[in-house]
Amino acid sequence: MSAPLSPRQRPGVSLAHKVPPPSGDYHWVYLWEWPIRAMHWIAVLSIVVLVVTGFYIGRPYFVTSGEASSHYLMGRVRFLHFAAAGVFVATAIVRVYWLFAGNEF
Repeated sequence: MSAPLSPRQRPGVSLAHKVPPPSGDYHWVYLWEWPIRAMHWIAVLSIVVLVVTGFYIGRPYFVTSGEASSHYLMGRVRFLHFAAAGVFVATAIVRVYWLFAGNEF
């Protein structure tokens, strides 16, 4: 007794449906306008800065010699971290605003 044939093995059986050619009036619709695109890339950059500075704050690897007051690297990194966090929050606020002010999509 042989096994039943799969649809691919049976002659004249096709699993694909014929797709009719496109018809109608097509035009480009931009779902994401420039403010959303800009806020996306600004958020990406701020997340990268947050990750890099967060790793440095968590485990600093630059050892500076001399007086601490002349080397303020950790303070600068911390400021950069907080500034990037502020930019990230600002992008979220703009995105929420654009939810109501943007297009219908």
